[in-house]
Amino acid sequence: SHTNPWVEGFEEKVGLRWNFDSAGGVYFPVDTWDGNKAYRADGAGDAREGFCAIALLPNLGGGNVLTIAGTGGSAVNAGAGFLADEHAIADLRQRLHGAADKAFPYFELLIRVKGRSASVKDAKAEIVRAPKR
Repeated sequence: SHTNPWVEGFEEKVGLRWNFDSAGGVYFPVDTWDGNKAYRADGAGDAREGFCAIALLPNLGGGNVLTIAGTGGSAVNAGAGFLADEHAIADLRQRLHGAADKAFPYFELLIRVKGRSASVKDAKAEIVRAPKR
């Protein structure tokens, strides 16, 4: 298997990993910090359901890095929409116990997206947590 040393430097800080389902031809997130809990579409009727993982982490050489990964374009668009939504970000900061007058706290987030909508109202935060230090 091919490893990417840049990605490996961040992997230990987050619990989400992406697994490939060869039968369905899709990637899905697995939470390694929660007993390898797999996040999959709820059922056949939810075939267009997707997931977007977002993490804000300290960069290895200083500063910050924002990572975004998703099960497809609609999921990534929903994640970008989440990041651009003032109310969603304020709620995220509050859930992470971050003070409004301080730098945004580091986080790991998994969003479940229903359908092809990129609307924040159609997204549900499945995981909101601080990364490991």
